Amino acid sequence: MSPPVSTMPLPAVLQGWAPWLAWFKPELVAELGPLLIRLHPLLGRFKGQHQGGPDEPDGVGDLRRKGAYERLLSTEWLLATELPDEFLRRAASSEHLFLAPRLQARSADKLVVAILDTGPWQLGAPRLAQLALWILLARRAVDAGGELRWGSLQRPGHWFTAGSPEDLKRFLSARCFDSADTGHWSQWSDWLAAHADGMGECWLVGHETDAARRTASPPTHAAQLRRGLSGDSLDASLRAGAAVRTLQLPLPTPDAGALLLKGRFQSDAPSAAPQAIRSDKLSLRFAPIIAAQGHRVAVPLLDERGAMVFQVLPGVDPKRHRPQRQNWSKGFQPLAAAFFGKVFGGLLSGPGHLQFWQMAEMGKQARPAREVFEAPPGRGALLPLLWGREGNKRGAYVIDAADRLVF
Repeated sequence: MSPPVSTMPLPAVLQGWAPWLAWFKPELVAELGPLLIRLHPLLGRFKGQHQGGPDEPDGVGDLRRKGAYERLLSTEWLLATELPDEFLRRAASSEHLFLAPRLQARSADKLVVAILDTGPWQLGAPRLAQLALWILLARRAVDAGGELRWGSLQRPGHWFTAGSPEDLKRFLSARCFDSADTGHWSQWSDWLAAHADGMGECWLVGHETDAARRTASPPTHAAQLRRGLSGDSLDASLRAGAAVRTLQLPLPTPDAGALLLKGRFQSDAPSAAPQAIRSDKLSLRFAPIIAAQGHRVAVPLLDERGAMVFQVLPGVDPKRHRPQRQNWSKGFQPLAAAFFGKVFGGLLSGPGHLQFWQMAEMGKQARPAREVFEAPPGRGALLPLLWGREGNKRGAYVIDAADRLVF
């Protein structure tokens, strides 16, 4: 997938990477740009494992008067046996018919694969160079008419695309504390042989690449990245076939490097704290529940697990007594509800049990059989409920769907 077109103004030398640099804050582009400019010449020209070359035959196209005699029609060979003079005459006057093969153009392999060492030797400064290589290889693949697929060396068989800021953040968060070894590359090479059709280039980016080069299926390209002895630069060594190029790269400032490594490269758009979307729309399906004194009314919410409780007090400023939203637990459905004094509670249907919601000291109990308590969830009306205290005991009475009074 190609990145979106950028509209961010850039120096002419960086315009080639504008679609990717558009993801970054301007101050980080100034830090990342020198890495791209210095590394880009080291990559060399794109050269897939199988290049486009002469056209290949693909079946039979038509018949022609000229061609190689191994493609002469079989009927023409019959003349050579039965009428040799006619065969020679037709040959002299170019009257023989030959099979003309249909030719198909050979296309180069355009898939670019990057396997990056995400272990402890590549933490810190080398990861910044990996970030620059990630962008360079993504553009390299797009320019060749293909795409970049990348994966962590320590996680064989898991690869990803490189067409969005989310892909880049996934790369930056791919860290582990296992050092790379030859076994990791062997697993990757076996997996790529089975899944990476049309692979043109395979890049291995990490601390140790010599061992991988000696394997049965070495990568076509390799990059070794190490922090320089001075501490303020990075030593890069890139190999393409037998050609090896080395370079010292400048490092971004510590503050910019920290932001890049943390994946905080995009502009910080101000946004409100995430909140659950609440409609507070009242349901017309259920009748309101009115307290005995008439000072409180509860109305279930539409398509939500809860109710709005209103206080109806004469002579009181409504701004000081705003409606209260009261929610029951997810996965429960209301069967019955009522007020007990100022408290609004109800009987809820849960998975295999009944829950006494906001009914103190009652908790839950196993759901009775339908012969004892007929109360299917999802009814169009709530069941009548009376609950309260009698002495030291609390209890609830419900008239179920079969018009039975159940305690």
